[in-house]
Amino acid sequence: MPIIKPISDLRNNFNEISEICHKEGEPVFITKNGQGIWWL
Repeated sequence: MPIIKPISDLRNNFNEISEICHKEGEPVFITKNGQGIWWL
């Protein structure tokens, strides 16, 4: 299941998002105002 996070989490909790990307092996979708803007 994809992981969806707001862009503010990327800004405020970069290390947590980075860890999720490495551990989960699932796409992490970054959203801005509820719309997808990119994925890691």
